[in-house]
Amino acid sequence: EARYMGEQIVHSNLAGHDSHGMRRLIEYVGSAREGLANPPAVGVIDIDRGGLVRIDGKGGYGHVVMRDATDIAIERARAHGIAGIGLHNSEAAGRLAPYCEQAAEAGVAVFMFVNVAGSTQAVAPPGGLLPRMATNPIAAGIPRRHAPHLALDMATSIVAKGRISAMQEAGEPIPDEWMTAEGALRHAGGPKGFGLGLVAEALAGALTQA
Repeated sequence: EARYMGEQIVHSNLAGHDSHGMRRLIEYVGSAREGLANPPAVGVIDIDRGGLVRIDGKGGYGHVVMRDATDIAIERARAHGIAGIGLHNSEAAGRLAPYCEQAAEAGVAVFMFVNVAGSTQAVAPPGGLLPRMATNPIAAGIPRRHAPHLALDMATSIVAKGRISAMQEAGEPIPDEWMTAEGALRHAGGPKGFGLGLVAEALAGALTQA
């Protein structure tokens, strides 16, 4: 698990997404030391209806829990034709593209919606100044006959929060149009991005009791 997670972190840098790369290592180690993450945890299925499954991540690192949840999604989709998998109680999972590619490589199309269980409010609604929602990513993986497969991994905010942090650490200026006067991120595409973020909140949050 440690090797897998390490590879995911390094691959984020190699893919040009430093926001989810080695700069996050201190954060991940800190989560374990502070008791916010449970590194050896293994996700457990707590609801099983065949094509509908909910997984309790037991506080484990999202990179590992998401890998295993994607394996279950692949297995159940093959068995039932379509499947819905909900995951709750796990730490951050980094980029979603690797799990999209994992499913696509197995010949399964996936759509992913993520919230953060209310732990981070960073994005202001259209016309607002203060944050009311997380960056709530949406991702998809569509198989092609041969790799590379089609993978989409995007925050519903105008930019990922980690990218803002990485730019601040590097002393780079943040474009004014990315943030409100109060320092909150804006949604991508204004009301449309807000709508997508709200859908992610409902599907990833409400359906998993997160």
